[in-house]
Amino acid sequence: MKSARANAGGAIIVALLAVALVTASATFLIRSQSMWVMQTQTALSLSQGRQLLLAGLDWSMSILADDAHNSSIDHNHELWATRLPPSKAEDWEIVGSIEDAQSRFNLNNLVRNGKLSPPDMAVFSRLLLEVGAHPHLAQTLADRMDDDSEIGTSGSAEDGEYLKQIPPYRVANRPLTELANLARVSGFDAEIIARLSPLVTVLPRPTPVNINTAPPKVLAAVIPGLTTGEAQALANSRDNAPFNTLAELQARLPRGDLRFDARDLSVGSNFFMVTGFAKTGETKAGLAALVNREGASRPSIVWRREL
Repeated sequence: MKSARANAGGAIIVALLAVALVTASATFLIRSQSMWVMQTQTALSLSQGRQLLLAGLDWSMSILADDAHNSSIDHNHELWATRLPPSKAEDWEIVGSIEDAQSRFNLNNLVRNGKLSPPDMAVFSRLLLEVGAHPHLAQTLADRMDDDSEIGTSGSAEDGEYLKQIPPYRVANRPLTELANLARVSGFDAEIIARLSPLVTVLPRPTPVNINTAPPKVLAAVIPGLTTGEAQALANSRDNAPFNTLAELQARLPRGDLRFDARDLSVGSNFFMVTGFAKTGETKAGLAALVNREGASRPSIVWRREL
């Protein structure tokens, strides 16, 4: 009798365990399926956001193409430079901007055809002073980019310095590919990079600075002897009446003794940065692209990245 009761009790326990196991498995499967559905929905939503941003990039390139056809100069009052409020597309909120990449000093100007460029070194040295950094960093950066392994000055660095780092690495000895490369250059800490970021850029080839869009600190760097205050006044004047030629710039400089190298400056641009962000609920998408409209009826994409 006891044996029968024990067997019955054991059977009940086994049955309960089986039910619990089936319930747990079903719960796991339901949760897994729910997570898969959510992930799929998020992926589809993110894909939709990216497609909207690509459409925005295409629209931006059309604006730049029309601008090149209608005007030989580029300034901050043109359509491409207009800051539009966020727009709606289906359930998405989209915001974007077009910025003149040549409003900033191009760090790849420092080395041309593998050799250091003294005029550009002087410009960058002045720009470093403008942000409170030591001008010898211009030589340090140039040594990372030129095609030899010789140290330019006692304050610069080549392979020997970088091989002491943890982990050790060799100098690239080639042009920069992005601004983030500065973090691997001796002397360029996060604070200095943050100060420089609004004033410098990295473009695939040497480029002049557009005086119609350059911020005052860049103007002070590309025009030797121009003070920060004079640069601010010049920028204010330019924003009211953009320069059509470099001769106009010379005529409107605050002092007759000021001179500049015409090869360093322009009144128009070819490279532009297009940035866009899209959001719906908790899903966000971002896109950045560098475009070049030189020598083509329609701008070409130099690079494109998701943000």
